[in-house]
Formats: sequence, structure tokens, C-alpha cells
Amino acid sequence: MDFRLLNAQLLPQAADLWDYCFEKKGDPFFEWYFKEYCLKQNSIIGGFDGDKLACMLHLNPYAITLRGQQVRLPYIVGVATAPEYRGQHLTRPLLETAFTVLRAQGAAFALLMPINPAIYTPYGFSYCYYRHYYKLPLTELKHLPPVQNVKLVRYADITEGLAAADAVYTACGQELNGMAVRSKAKWQELLRGYAAEKVMLAAAMQNDRPVGYMLYSIAGGTFKVQEMLTLNNEAQTALLRYAAGHLSDAETLEWLAEPGNMAHLNFAGADYCGSVRPFMMARCINIRKALELLPVPQGTEGEATLLITDKFLPLNNGLLKIKAAGGVLTHASTMDDEDVVMDVAAFTQLVFGTFSFDELVRAAKIKVNNPHQSGFLRSLFSTQRNYINEYY
Repeated sequence: MDFRLLNAQLLPQAADLWDYCFEKKGDPFFEWYFKEYCLKQNSIIGGFDGDKLACMLHLNPYAITLRGQQVRLPYIVGVATAPEYRGQHLTRPLLETAFTVLRAQGAAFALLMPINPAIYTPYGFSYCYYRHYYKLPLTELKHLPPVQNVKLVRYADITEGLAAADAVYTACGQELNGMAVRSKAKWQELLRGYAAEKVMLAAAMQNDRPVGYMLYSIAGGTFKVQEMLTLNNEAQTALLRYAAGHLSDAETLEWLAEPGNMAHLNFAGADYCGSVRPFMMARCINIRKALELLPVPQGTEGEATLLITDKFLPLNNGLLKIKAAGGVLTHASTMDDEDVVMDVAAFTQLVFGTFSFDELVRAAKIKVNNPHQSGFLRSLFSTQRNYINEYY
């Protein structure tokens, strides 16, 4: 099996495999993705049996705000194997090739939304994003208190709501970590894709200023919130009451809200408080590069020796002394005894701030040999509220 990057001549094979495994030819997303996006904005790695594509993954370029820093990283999508090649364990060499390419390109991390997380945990991926999932009758939202100072605007052409949505999205980025950076071009691309799938957009305005937006669709009796962000409770309540106004079109609300969402405090039914669901995985590709990107919180100083293990990517294995002084973090190989031991999955979750240092210790994902260094690491790896809502 030969693993390599695809060129334009091989793209039809990738389209055929996508058609077999995911959206079908003729689907609006399929047509846009293979006509406008593939090999123009992304790259594809494939495993070939002679000239035949046996498996593939797509590396879609993204930038996220990680602890206040913009970080470029790939979003791995379209991981697929032709049915006649399944059971041959092709995922491993496919990911090995991808990681080699990504390290050469200078990537520190990769994102991935798994259909089955058990496929990817052996390769060092771990959940770094969680969401609050709601599913409840639309009638429940009728009990929410009315909001007097919020005006709702529905955009017949959702691309006309770009400025309002972007203003709210950008403001929410001041509190939420790990959000995808959306340029105007990225917003236009996103909204055109949503429009092709008959997604609609409503915005909440307060004193002529956008304070919330909701991208939604209605099908099969379900009012599905594709994305909703708000700057205050009044905007969120107004948009949920807007959803409740669709009782003639739907019976049920589905919504993957941001982590820590508290809308359930206003729901009368105890069964409708929702649940926390894992959403997206991440993986550190280059630990030293990740440490170089890590900002040092004000007033944080200290040092610790980390033993980080990576069974799948040996280049990441190492004993590193990290030191924070004067707002700068340095790292160097060392022969000192390790203060803390963790694998690459726990390290990734620490950098993303998904869990605190102490939470990972309690979960036996981190072993502490020298408790005196724990305070430094708690400060360096503070927890964050991670949010992302990208699907390709």
C-alpha cells in the first residue's frame, strides 16, 4: 500500500469514496465540497493499492483561538476506507503519513470529530470539546418569560445576517476558548453552505446592536438549532421564544449549546435539563511546538520536569524541563527525575484547558511524583470553556 497526497487527477476517486461513505452525489454539500473546496483549500492523503484509492483522510485548514493565541491547525475529516479494504488496519499507516506531513508543515495540533471515538483513542486523540445537549418539546419554551427590550430580525437571505452574526461570534470569543477563527470569507462560505441546506437565520438586537443569533432548520417535526450564541440571557430567552413560535411547524427542539449553558434553569420540566456530550477530539502533533505556543499567565513562575509519553508518535516522547519566568516559557531536554508523568492525550487536554490539572490527577491520567510542582502546573494550565461548531 502506497500512502501519498492526492492530486486533481485522483480527486474523482476521493469523490466516489465519499459518496459511498458519507453524503451522496447531488447533495448540496457534496457538490460544493468537491467543486469549490477540495484541493483548492485543503489537501487529501490517500492509501493506494496500485492506482486504486483504498482509504483517505482530508486535512482541512483551520485557525482557532487557543488561550488567546491564534493557532493554525488541520481539521481531519472524511476518514474513510473502501469496503473491500476494511479489516486491513489501514488507519494506522494513514494517520502516520498524515502526522509526518503535519509535523513537516509545523502543526502543533489536529482536530477530529469522530463517528466512533474508540477508533482514534489508540492514536492519542482525546476529547477536548464538550457541549450541553437539549432535546425537549417546543411547548416547554412557551413558559419562558417574555422579553421586552430585544427585537428579533429574520434574514430571508441568511448571508445578509453575516455582520450581525460575526459581531456576536467575535464578542463571545472573549470568553470562550478554542473557537474557530472566522474571516469574512469563512463566514460567507459557511452561510452559503447552510443556505444550500435550507438553514435559516434570526438575530436578536438590543438598542440596534446585535446581541445574539440563531442558525436553525426545521425538518421531520424538529426545530434544530444549528448554532446559537448570545451575549446575555435576554437575547437567549428571546431566541428560544422565537423557536417556540414554530409549534405549527415542529414539535421538538434540539440544541447543542455551548458548555456551561444555563438555559435549563428556566425550564419547568426536570427531564429537560439536558446532558453534557463529548463533541470534538484533538491531538498534539508536536509537544515542543505546543509548549512554544503556550502563553504564561501573569504572575506564573516556576519549573517542572515532565515525562510525556506517546506510543503512536515516538518523536513526541521525552523528558522535558519547562520553566516560566518573566512571562516566558522555555523547555529543554533533561536527565532530571520526572516530577509529573502523563501521556499525549492528557497533555493535549491540559493545553486546551478541557480539564484542570487536579481533575486529570484524580482521573489517574496524570501521575505526580513531586507534589511541590503541582501549584505551578495548576497555574500554567488553567481550565477554559471550550467551544467550536465546525463540521467539515
